[in-house]
Amino acid sequence: MSAVYFPRSYVVQGAFTTATGGATSPPQTLIKEITGDTNWVLRAISGSSYQANSGPGGNTLQTTIFLQVQLPNGKFLISGLQDVFAVAGYGSWRGLLAKEVEVPPGSKVKVTLALAPFSSPSFHQPQTFLLEGAYKYYLKKQQTGDCRLSLAAAYPRYLDHPNQNILAPCYIQGYGPETPEGWEDQQFIYGPSPLVSINVVSGPFVGTANIDVNGGEDFEVRRILFDTSGTSASVTGGRLLTRVRRGSGYAFTDDYVDLINFGSTLIAHDWHIDAADQVFCDFQLVDQAGTGNMQVQFYLDGVKRRRKAA
Repeated sequence: MSAVYFPRSYVVQGAFTTATGGATSPPQTLIKEITGDTNWVLRAISGSSYQANSGPGGNTLQTTIFLQVQLPNGKFLISGLQDVFAVAGYGSWRGLLAKEVEVPPGSKVKVTLALAPFSSPSFHQPQTFLLEGAYKYYLKKQQTGDCRLSLAAAYPRYLDHPNQNILAPCYIQGYGPETPEGWEDQQFIYGPSPLVSINVVSGPFVGTANIDVNGGEDFEVRRILFDTSGTSASVTGGRLLTRVRRGSGYAFTDDYVDLINFGSTLIAHDWHIDAADQVFCDFQLVDQAGTGNMQVQFYLDGVKRRRKAA
């Protein structure tokens, strides 16, 4: 059997209303039903988040929205609510799945949105997400030859793809590392880790957070995502450094590295974490200025890996 794909994306939209009396709008779950006459595959998630401001400044970017996606089979792509800009961006920076997820027609994908804790925006906040994928139609093999070869020969040299960058790495086009034979992968994000809060005046200017990996399956880390914030506008300066290590003693970085250069970048090779192991991030704040606290937590983006049932 061979398959041919027809691009099809679904738009999911929601909005947080203006907070009143300092209250925070409650989380909301948006449900999108997958229609059609064949299975649909989810390949990527794009997101936009803006604060509707009617003042002289116009629309301004809002960074306090958190996201979680649940698949029709009940499994979550993310273990907890995560900053939307870490998992869903635009174009080449959209959230790509290493392995496409096949969704039967009539199934529902749930997208949960929430505001950051203690956030009380004064403006209406519309949210838009694009579930990018394609309908998958199976074709019977020809009597002579392989129909896949004839299909591939008919494709143009430059594919009509939203990315439009033929020099981009393979993962930008949605092609990730191969799963070893006899194993199966599930796209997953662990986190958030416990929050580390560092006082920029009195310190101590170091802290450690950890994430525990489930005991039932190994985890292949492909990105380490960081979410930083200040408790007030008085935090006027400071750079966060991190040192990453595993609970078993393996050090991923031999010294502290800058979050700006290291955070959210894809690792060149999967970092294998054994089941029931831990990942630690040691943080250090330098060049701090102002008053208040600098806060940071991290996520592990990758795949759960387990042996296929016999």
